[in-house]
Amino acid sequence: MKLPQFVKNPSNSITGQLTNRVMLLSSIAFLAVLATIGTTIFITLQQVQIRMDAKSFEAARIFESFFLDIQSSLLTTSSVISAVDDPDLIMLQTLAQNPAIVEVLLTDLDGRVVAQRQILGRSTKPEVETELWLENLSGTGQISIGTVMFEETRPFIDIATLTTDEIGLSTGILIARVDLTELWNLTLDIQIGETGYAYIVDDADQVVMFRNQKLVETGPNLTELISKTPSEIEDTGLSYYVGLKGQTVLAKARSLHIVPWYTVIEQPLIEVFKPLLIPVSLFLLALIGVGFILFATTNFTRHRIVAPLTSLNDTVSQIMSGALEQQVSVKSNDEFGQLGSSFNSMTTQLRDLIRNLEQELFDRKQAEIALRESEERYRQLFDIEPDALLFGDTETLQLLDANRASVTQYGFSRDELLQMKVNDLSAEPEASVRAFRKGKTHTSVRYHRRKDGTIFPVEIKATTFDWQGRRVQFAAIRDITERKQAEDLLRKSQQRLSMIVEQVGAIIWTTNKDLRFTSSQGAGLASLNLQLDQIVGSTLFEYFQTDDKEYLPIIAHHRALKGESATYEQSWDNYTFQTCLEPMRNESGDIIGVIGISIDITDHRQVEDALRQSQERYRIVSELTSDYAYAFHVDSFGKLTRLWVTGALERITEFTADELHARGGWESMIYPEDISIPMGQYQALLKGKSNVVEYRIVTKSGNIRWMRDYGRPEWDEEQGRTVAIYGAIQDITERRLAEEALRESEENLRITINSIGDAVVSTDVDGNVTRMNFVAEVLTGWKRNEAVGKPLTAVFHIINAHTSELVENPVGKVLKTGHVVGLANDTVLVAKDGAEYQIADSGAPIRDADGNITGVVLVFRDVTEQLRTEQELLKVKKLESVGMLAGGIAHDFNNLLTGLFGNLELAKLFLSPEHKSHNYLASAWKSLESATNLTKQLLTFAKGGDPIKETLSIGEVITETAQFSIRGSRAKLQTDIVSDLWLVNADKGQLSQVISNLVINAEQSMPAGGAITISAQNIEIPDGKFVQIMIQDEGDGIAPQHMDKIFDPYFSTKQKGSGLGLAITHSIIAKHNGRITVDSILDRGTIFAVQLPAVQGGQQTCTAQSLLENSESVITSARILVMDDEEVVRQVIEAMLSEMGMEGHFVVEGSEAVAAYRDCFEGGTPYDLVITDLTIPGGMGGPEAAQKILEINPEAKMIASSGYATDPVLAYYQNYGYKGIVMKPFRFEDLQNVIMRVLDM
Repeated sequence: MKLPQFVKNPSNSITGQLTNRVMLLSSIAFLAVLATIGTTIFITLQQVQIRMDAKSFEAARIFESFFLDIQSSLLTTSSVISAVDDPDLIMLQTLAQNPAIVEVLLTDLDGRVVAQRQILGRSTKPEVETELWLENLSGTGQISIGTVMFEETRPFIDIATLTTDEIGLSTGILIARVDLTELWNLTLDIQIGETGYAYIVDDADQVVMFRNQKLVETGPNLTELISKTPSEIEDTGLSYYVGLKGQTVLAKARSLHIVPWYTVIEQPLIEVFKPLLIPVSLFLLALIGVGFILFATTNFTRHRIVAPLTSLNDTVSQIMSGALEQQVSVKSNDEFGQLGSSFNSMTTQLRDLIRNLEQELFDRKQAEIALRESEERYRQLFDIEPDALLFGDTETLQLLDANRASVTQYGFSRDELLQMKVNDLSAEPEASVRAFRKGKTHTSVRYHRRKDGTIFPVEIKATTFDWQGRRVQFAAIRDITERKQAEDLLRKSQQRLSMIVEQVGAIIWTTNKDLRFTSSQGAGLASLNLQLDQIVGSTLFEYFQTDDKEYLPIIAHHRALKGESATYEQSWDNYTFQTCLEPMRNESGDIIGVIGISIDITDHRQVEDALRQSQERYRIVSELTSDYAYAFHVDSFGKLTRLWVTGALERITEFTADELHARGGWESMIYPEDISIPMGQYQALLKGKSNVVEYRIVTKSGNIRWMRDYGRPEWDEEQGRTVAIYGAIQDITERRLAEEALRESEENLRITINSIGDAVVSTDVDGNVTRMNFVAEVLTGWKRNEAVGKPLTAVFHIINAHTSELVENPVGKVLKTGHVVGLANDTVLVAKDGAEYQIADSGAPIRDADGNITGVVLVFRDVTEQLRTEQELLKVKKLESVGMLAGGIAHDFNNLLTGLFGNLELAKLFLSPEHKSHNYLASAWKSLESATNLTKQLLTFAKGGDPIKETLSIGEVITETAQFSIRGSRAKLQTDIVSDLWLVNADKGQLSQVISNLVINAEQSMPAGGAITISAQNIEIPDGKFVQIMIQDEGDGIAPQHMDKIFDPYFSTKQKGSGLGLAITHSIIAKHNGRITVDSILDRGTIFAVQLPAVQGGQQTCTAQSLLENSESVITSARILVMDDEEVVRQVIEAMLSEMGMEGHFVVEGSEAVAAYRDCFEGGTPYDLVITDLTIPGGMGGPEAAQKILEINPEAKMIASSGYATDPVLAYYQNYGYKGIVMKPFRFEDLQNVIMRVLDM
């Protein structure tokens, strides 16, 4: 007898379970407390981080707003102060606009004070450290900030910026002293929690603002006070360290964008976590209390409950082992003592009860076995019986039920049979009705009719009984067509039976119950040397000469006497006999002996062996098949009871039927996600509907297999429900895996084909389309469902690009050669809608596993845009070559114009104002200006790179460029340019190119002529002040679908257009920080609007040139070194310098200039100024010479001169060491002004 589980495994005892549960509860409580504390800390830190982020952002916003106002005021003042006569007025405006600025100081680049203004009673003199300010400002280009200082407890800081002239050259330093008292107070007002604080740190890690003014004044480095720098704090988000006040803090830092400072927010850690101390303490106390209660409860249970139960358990274990006489020791009068007494009494009664139960259980089991056998036989009898079985109502003659054999025998379906009456099946209905209604058990032979009309004889065995409240007759109907045919043969065989018995090689005998032979006959007796009935009267023991009761023939005869059939095989005297024994009964059915037959099978041994091998093969096949069948009884509540299941169940699922029943039924092995499928099938079967479903199961070893379940219900019409369910299941795992693999393969192929950028079409060997991807649909114009099945030639129509003749389809080539083939580069695909695409194409054979060609795959792509791009690139290269030629021509032409302009100006200087030659010189001057305009156009065409900006009024540029651009066309120009147009910083040449491109576009849009209206005006919008230029035409307009492409490179709607004009225009405007927009209406015209930022300072009508002319220079002489490879330029410069009273020295190329400068510098007589041409063919150019001169004297002053405006040196001349530039051709005033300005630096 099995011992209780807790005896074998102590952990299952109450003590072990109680200990485990106490430990589990303690662990859960401990983990819950830890989780709660951790979550609370995490939430607190998140809230602190959000709060500190907000505070740091607020502080940074306050400080940046403060300094942004200061910066805006200083930059505005510095941009205009050099251009006004009275800087004091501008400085007073600055003080009035920003109360934080208490004093403004203007110095020149040598540190001399030019002007100074202050607010009475608030200022102190700013520090003038010119070299330090210049060094700091050279790196920033905006403003430079000094260090915080204190004047009578008031914090101040100096902020400086450079002042510049109209062409961007530095002229001085503007210094403002700023009162930080307001900002200091804002810092003090920033409160974080109860004791948190904020402070400001500069880029040298010095504390510049803090509540503790003394700490700021002493100026210790922040790294001496805390362990992290502000940049480290900012990078890590929320930081943890010892803070500025010596406390452990959580901190957040944020950098300022205007000044290189940081705002730092710190809050003591003890303050952050102070709200958590009480909840955490309560949690810990609760945990200790729970642990103490659990320990006390466990100890009490162990001594007062577990110990008595253990004693009781020991006694119970002995009783379970069979010792029912064992008694429980009773030592107390409590519940456990009463339990022990009751248990002893129960044990005594149990001994008697067990004896009775064992006998009753045995009898019941025998009855259940007999009942199950009877029910099983009846179940199989009806549906498996080969004869047709019918139930019919004796009153209505209605058929009530029919088995499967009835369906086979009559040809009607079961449903059809149940709609019929008894006489509907009979070929002699009146006789059948009379026999059916007699209501007696009888056997008769009748003739019945099948569904196809065939009449056949049947033998009917019928009996009548009451069933479910009605009188019914049950009939077993056998088709005896073959039996009738065999009756004649049977009669003949009976005549031969005696002869056969005597002649066949068999022995037939009988014995009585004492195993004594009572008869023996058969031809087989001769094999044993016996005569007819020779052994009659002797016993089996005597015949076999043995006393062994276990001898096989003796055992077999005893089994027959018990009512069993027995078969055995025995060899005797070189003969092998197969013996079959059956009980011999009298008329009453009592066993009176044994009848046996032995057949000589010696001659058939080989046949039998072959048969045995065949049977073994059949068994193996049966075992290997994956199908199994089942049957369930269904009660009125829908509950299933297993009737039977075939043995293959265990082979497939690895479960026996009993194991599945113990697990909860068949649904326990269904894959969880599929449980709804068989449950749905079950519901359908309960409604009487046969169906087939597929679902997954989980085998005993955990494997997942696919099943196909064929379910058929047995419907009881009277009860109106399903009373049984039959089914067969096939294992379709391999098929599903193969289908899934095929689907994955097809899906992968589909995704691959649809994801590539090329078009793909596949065909069969007949050239019919079988597959195509989306790209192929787009290019051919055919949808996949339209194209599949059609000949490829109908879908893939290709022609020669030059001759428009049909091109041979590549599929035919592939099928002929069996190799990959490609199309020529001049192949054009004609789409379904007539669209043409130039394509690149290749075809390849599709082969099966045996290498046979099963089709062709065709891959092609649209190369129209690629070819167009290649053509456009070729155009661009040609344009670049022409542009370089134009630039070179303009450069040389400007050198010549420099000589002409210079000599004309010099000639006018030496003529009296009344001289008549002035008229001729003026005429020549106008001609040269026209030539200059032509040169500008050439430079505009060749120009690229960054703009060389100058401050100018663009009205004249617009008018001159527009007039030049429409010269010789049929267009009419109308201009509307305001007289007080604001100044802009622009590259005059590039701006001229923009106007030219837009005017030419407008003229080309009006082939028959029309008006081009150009206007220029000042506008002020939220983004600032702008000069707006609008160019309007009356042309064809721009199609809506082209509006978003007109600025794309190479996009053009003109047949011979390059598509570069508007792209270059857009690029130039973008480089000027401007914007260009377009508005167009088809057949009505187009308006282009260009907006350029205006120069700060409001409306001004003066030009940059006039500003230079108004400046006064005290320089009257200078030694100037000039380098230029054109003699005429050197001559003109020499004459101009002489007229200026200056001394010029001239060289041809850079190496000569470097040598000359070095000699004079080392001789103690350096040149005051150097003027170099940028480009010297075959020699050292200006930039290289400038660098070498700066190596000799870093303070050297140099001017760049060039007639080629595309040189990048002109846009960034300061980066090459130059102080100014002069463009060829230049006038006397141009050269004089730049020389004076540079010498004055």
